[in-house]
Amino acid sequence: MGTYSKSLAAIGGFIAGATDIVNYVKHVGRSMIFSASLPPSLVASVSAALDIIEEQPQLRERLWKNTHKMLMGYKALGYDTGHSETPIIPIIIKDSIKVYEMCRHLFEEGVFVNPVVNPAVPPGENS
Repeated sequence: MGTYSKSLAAIGGFIAGATDIVNYVKHVGRSMIFSASLPPSLVASVSAALDIIEEQPQLRERLWKNTHKMLMGYKALGYDTGHSETPIIPIIIKDSIKVYEMCRHLFEEGVFVNPVVNPAVPPGENS
């Protein structure tokens, strides 16, 4: 199972596997998220993004260099970044009100971030 929403700048996702497993997820999954086909334009953009990733490995190298630099910077400033091992670095605030205040302040400075609060994360793990 995978998603296109972050690393490929698209929406949607996929599941691959044995027919029985795929059918089970399609028909029993709570959200029925796998029940709709993706638009051809989205599939084409994901395919093009995968081609770029494959043909230009220096972009992945730069991504990881930037990720490690940001991670060390956040930690040096005292932020809790959890245990993420991806280029998506959470900053865990643990208080929903403070999360929204931080997002508003960042937006006022020209930085858009998505808050993640309960129920998307367990209570006390807001980021």
